[in-house]
Amino acid sequence: MAKDRGKILNQIIRKIPLFSGLSPSQIDILLKVCHAQPHAAGDVVCAIGTTADEMYILLSGELAVVTEDGTRVATLSPVTTVGELGLVTQQNRRATVETLSASNLLIIRKMSFEVMLQSNLEIQARILRNIVDIVAHKITDDNIRTSEHVKVTDRLERQVRELEHRVTVSTVMLVEETGAELAQVRLGIDKRMLEQ
Repeated sequence: MAKDRGKILNQIIRKIPLFSGLSPSQIDILLKVCHAQPHAAGDVVCAIGTTADEMYILLSGELAVVTEDGTRVATLSPVTTVGELGLVTQQNRRATVETLSASNLLIIRKMSFEVMLQSNLEIQARILRNIVDIVAHKITDDNIRTSEHVKVTDRLERQVRELEHRVTVSTVMLVEETGAELAQVRLGIDKRMLEQ
């Protein structure tokens, strides 16, 4: 039974991008540095500003990534990793991760992970190559999001300029049609806007 569970876990771990390309025997080596840890709903797995000395593999349940102001920026479902880049970059955590439901996690502690990598250069090379691919993918995604944001901002700025131009033309037309003073028309517009 335990052997079947280990085989299933091995197959699951191989699907995680960070461990992509590792052989079953290499995954077995990795699993030796993992520790299973169940969490109840509402538990804090890791908190913003703390040292990134562990990474987590979500096997079941659901996690929320929450910013300092309490905004949920992501919901994570199995099977996924959390904290893998912080483990490598040694930066403090930039978000809090909480469980949304009862969850089962595998924890890999930094020291154990580094010892494993140092003792097996093939695993180290594969994981580091995967990290480069993950970071490159994130940069590409960020560039695409930034490009889309710039397009939306440009479109909104054009719309604002068009609306400002329409207001100016409308105000001039109103002055010409009524013979009222420009300052009086603007005062009337401001008053109406306050009433809205």
